[in-house]
Amino acid sequence: MKIFEWDHDDVEMVIDIAELSSLVRGVVTVQALFMPSKVKISDERYLHALHQFFFVLDKPTCITAF
Repeated sequence: MKIFEWDHDDVEMVIDIAELSSLVRGVVTVQALFMPSKVKISDERYLHALHQFFFVLDKPTCITAF
């Protein structure tokens, strides 16, 4: 295994922990958070790449009977 050191990042994303939790669980998408400025992206050209990175195929499902 090799560890590479970068002197710069391609993109930076600033997000609140609540939105990050929803993003990782697949409740929302990066694009849905970007539109109302809930997430800040240093380079908007990476919006689609971040969307694909955080994409979740199976959304959370509630199985509790009410």
